[in-house]
Amino acid sequence: MQNFGCGFLVSNLTAVLLVGAAALASGVWKRSLTARMRYGLWMAVFMILTVPFLPVRFEIPVSVSPASCASDAAAAFGAEALDGNGTGALRGLHDFAVEMRGDIPRWIGTAVFIAWGIGLAVCLVMFIKNMRFGRELRQSAVPVENREMLEIYDHCLRELGIRRKIPLLETAYLKSPVIIGVLRPGICLPLRLVRIMNADFASGTDEEARSGCRQKAVRYMLLHELQHYRHRDNLVNLLAEIIRMIYWFNPAVRYAATRLRTERETACDEAVLNMLEKEEYSEYAGTLLDLASLGSSRRTLAAAGISSGMKEMKTRICNIAGFRKSTGKQKAAGIAVFCMVTILLGAFIPFLGVRAGGENRYETDISAQSVTQVDLSAYFGGEEGCFVLYKPGNGQWSVYNEETALTRISPLSTWKIYDALLGLEDGIITPENSDQKWDGTGYPIAAWEEDQDLAGAIQNSVNWYFQNLDQSVGGERIETYLEQIGYGNQHVGADLESYWLDSSLAISPMEQVEMIRKFYDNTFGFAEDNVRAVKQAMYVGESDGYSLYGKTGTGAKDGNNVCGWFVGYAETEDGPCFFASLLQGESGASGARAAQITEAILGALLM
Repeated sequence: MQNFGCGFLVSNLTAVLLVGAAALASGVWKRSLTARMRYGLWMAVFMILTVPFLPVRFEIPVSVSPASCASDAAAAFGAEALDGNGTGALRGLHDFAVEMRGDIPRWIGTAVFIAWGIGLAVCLVMFIKNMRFGRELRQSAVPVENREMLEIYDHCLRELGIRRKIPLLETAYLKSPVIIGVLRPGICLPLRLVRIMNADFASGTDEEARSGCRQKAVRYMLLHELQHYRHRDNLVNLLAEIIRMIYWFNPAVRYAATRLRTERETACDEAVLNMLEKEEYSEYAGTLLDLASLGSSRRTLAAAGISSGMKEMKTRICNIAGFRKSTGKQKAAGIAVFCMVTILLGAFIPFLGVRAGGENRYETDISAQSVTQVDLSAYFGGEEGCFVLYKPGNGQWSVYNEETALTRISPLSTWKIYDALLGLEDGIITPENSDQKWDGTGYPIAAWEEDQDLAGAIQNSVNWYFQNLDQSVGGERIETYLEQIGYGNQHVGADLESYWLDSSLAISPMEQVEMIRKFYDNTFGFAEDNVRAVKQAMYVGESDGYSLYGKTGTGAKDGNNVCGWFVGYAETEDGPCFFASLLQGESGASGARAAQITEAILGALLM
C-alpha cells in the first residue's frame, strides 16, 4: 500500500504539469487550432492519464524506491555495522551502513492509499447511481411521433451520411436535449420542448414564419446531437469520467474534465456551423440561448447534450460570433500545430509511467521458468524480506516472497561488484595495481581512513574508492556500461557519488541473481583476469561443503538499518549456485543480518 501511495503521488504531480501544459498550448495556439483539434488535445490528456494503470512500464531517470519510498537520498555515511559474531564462512565479514536521508516516511504512502481508496469508493457509488439514472432515463423515454419533426430528423441523418436509424425519443425527465448511450444510442428530447414544437407545427398559415424558425431550430438541435454520435463523444465522456474518478482528489484533472466537456460542445457547434450558411450563424446561436433558457439537464454518464451552463454557453456564443470557416492552408497549419503539441504532451508519458502502484518492477515471466516457491519465513523470524537461489545444474529456482523478489530497489554497496569490474575494464585500476591513496578526509569508519586496494575496498565497502573510480570513468561511460551488462533499470542520477545509494539505480533480487550468474560465467566477454580479481575480492570464507563469495549492502535511516542486501554465489562439489537475500524494515535490516540468514538457508538447501 505504501508503494502505491508514493507512486500515485508522483503520477498526480505529473498530471498537474500535464494539464497545465495542455491548457497553455490550447491558449497559445487557440487561433491555429480548430475546436475539434482542441478537443482532441484534451482527449489526448485523458489518454495519457491512463498510463499508470496500463500493463506497461516506462523507465525514467528517477524511480521510487520501495525500500524507503524516496526520490533521492544523501550519500552520507552512517556508523560502522561490523558483524563480528558471524559463524562459519561469515566469521569476520564486514558490513557498513550508509545513511539515507530525506526519505518520505513509509506511513505516508499507506495513508495516501487509504484516503484514495475511500474517496474512490464514494465516487464509485455515485458512478453507479449515475449510470442507473441514465438507464432509467432511457427506459422512460418514448418515441417521438410528430411527423414534421421526424421528417426533419431523417433529413439531418441524410445530411450527415448516417445510415443507422438512431431512435428519436421524448421524456419528462430532461430539461434539454441529449444523446444517451454508447452501444445503443438514442436522442432524447425534453417533453416540454416537444410539446412546444408540436404546437408550432400545428399552427395555421398566419404562423408560418414562426413555424419555419422552429423547423430550423429543430434542425440545428438535431444536427448538434448527431455530431456527438458521429464522433463517439458518449464513449469519450464515459472514459473521461472513469479517469476523473480515479484521480478524484486532483483539481487539475477536474479542470481538464471541464475543459474537455466545453471543447466537446464547441467542436460540435463548429461542425454544425460548417454545414450552415453565414447568415444562419446568428439563428444557431439563438437556438442555443433558447435551449439554455429551459435549464440544463442533470449530467449523465455516456450522454452528451447541446445545452450547457451559462459560463460555458457564454464561451460558445463568443466562439460562434467569431467563427470563420477554415481554408485548406489554415487546416494544414492547424494539423501541424496539433501534431507538435500532442508530441510535446506525450513527453509526460514516462513520468506518469512510474505507475500508480509506485513499484519499479522487474518484468519477467517467472512462470516460464522452473521455480519453486519455498517458505523460508522461519529463517527470517518475522522480518520482511525475500530470498532467491538459482542452481544451474538442474535449472531450478527457489524463491521466497516472489513479489519482493521482482521489485527493484537501490542496490546499495552490492553495486561495487560491477563498479570494480568497470574500473578494471577501463584500465583505471589493474589486478596487479589497484591501489588508491587516502586523501586524509575523515570518515566515521576507521577502515576507510587508509590507502586501499581492490580487495580491501570491497571487503570494507569503501565508498570513496568507488566514487573515485566513477569520477574517472564519467557518467556517460557508466550509463553505457549499465546498458551493456543489462544492470537493473540502467539509470545513473545526476550525482555520481550517490546514484547507487539513492533511488536512481535500482535492481530486483531476481535480477541480482541473474547478474551474478552472468558475472560468474563472464558472459560479458570481459578480460578473465579482471573477473578473477573481483571474484577473489568477494571471497568470504569456507562453510560446510561450499566456498562462499558475496557482497553485502546496508541502507540506514536516522541511525536505523532499514535495508540489507547479501548477493553472491556458493561453489559446491556439484557446481556453483547463485543467491540474493534482501531484508527491509524499520530497524535491524542490515547486510550483515541478510548474510546470516543466507548462510542458514544455504546450509539447509545445499545439503
